[in-house]
Amino acid sequence: MIKEHNMLVPARCAATLILVLCSALAVGAQGKVTVKNVDVRKVSEATATAPARWVIRVKFSKTLDAGDVAAALMPQNYSILDTASKRYVPVCGEPDCAPQLAAPTNTGRDEPANTVKFQVADNLNVLTKDQYYVLVSNLTFGGTPLGKNLLASLPVKDGTATTGGEEADKYDAAKDRDDANYYFTGEVTRASGTDFNGSADLKVKQPFFTDWWGTSHSVGPFFELKASTDPKADPDSLEFGVDWKSRVGRARGPLQGVFWINKGKVEAERDFDNANLVWDTTLRFALKPLQNKHAIFYMRPYFGFELGKNIRSPLAEAEGKGLARGIGGTSLNLFFPFDEEEKRGISLEAIYERRWLLKREVSFEEADDKTLRAVTFGTNPRDWAEAKLNFKFTKFFGTYIGYEYGEQPPSFKLVDHKMKMGLIFSAKRKKEE
Repeated sequence: MIKEHNMLVPARCAATLILVLCSALAVGAQGKVTVKNVDVRKVSEATATAPARWVIRVKFSKTLDAGDVAAALMPQNYSILDTASKRYVPVCGEPDCAPQLAAPTNTGRDEPANTVKFQVADNLNVLTKDQYYVLVSNLTFGGTPLGKNLLASLPVKDGTATTGGEEADKYDAAKDRDDANYYFTGEVTRASGTDFNGSADLKVKQPFFTDWWGTSHSVGPFFELKASTDPKADPDSLEFGVDWKSRVGRARGPLQGVFWINKGKVEAERDFDNANLVWDTTLRFALKPLQNKHAIFYMRPYFGFELGKNIRSPLAEAEGKGLARGIGGTSLNLFFPFDEEEKRGISLEAIYERRWLLKREVSFEEADDKTLRAVTFGTNPRDWAEAKLNFKFTKFFGTYIGYEYGEQPPSFKLVDHKMKMGLIFSAKRKKEE
């Protein structure tokens, strides 16, 4: 039980009320670190013997290093001011509800460790606009003391409504296709020497978050489909299977985490005429983002292996052949926010990928007379690159122009300088409390 304590000290409340009136000046003077976002969620209703419980998340503009965590987890460094009643709502200091890191420790995603969550026990009844404020003090970032207290409005809408109770709040903006759980593009494309054609790219991934063996995991099925009206393109290129993502490395220096991703999947083309069964295992390195007030830059290099065998082919010489590939690459994202809280803005996302075929692979191609002939791929590296300039109208919807070049499995058919444009929807699922 969170014990209430009397903190109605007139001098302290008066000083904090002055901070409320001058919050913009205080944050501006601090300059280097700001509160980017504050989220409040009700996790239990009030009863006859206990007040309601609320979880508050405070997201900072800078990442907390290992040496900063101890101060960030002290409940006395956070205060909730109720300006209507001129009192403080106590922050929980008990082990089951004290402040803790909300990312990346408990999310399983490659996000910065810049969010702290804690609980309060009170009925946050709203009487006036901007009634509640979060005051943060005595923290360090990169070993440097905060210098100025941080102040931010707590967005409680009314006595019962909370941001956590809305269906839309279960989802957040995705940085790019790889980061998204739900992704769809409808586009118009033009490859070198061809007419314009329509195509679509669909990705659905349903993660389930859990903590095992002292670290966080997300496990769930996924399905990906790429389709095109181009008669020379593969009409149905798809992957489906199970994805398991585990955090295996903690934040250290410029590295904010290491993630081990395993996929058991089927990769197929041409309406399942050609299909491979593959185990895909990669290590992904999440580097700390570089950011200022105008832009945020993310970089996530990775390497791993793809091992498996062909399970279906229209050619006898290809069916049942084993495959082994090394894979390496990186994804990049440069985001220029218009509205950082709503995730609206312009982003440039790019990915480069190289595969080393450790064994020769056999596929097929269709001749002009519709006959099929075997095509053998040697052990030379196969490269693929894609870039998109996204214009996000909301955190989920937008439009883009893009470029693609290279070869991907299972057919390694060359995409020859393809330009494309279209509409995009992308979202990722938040971890539930």
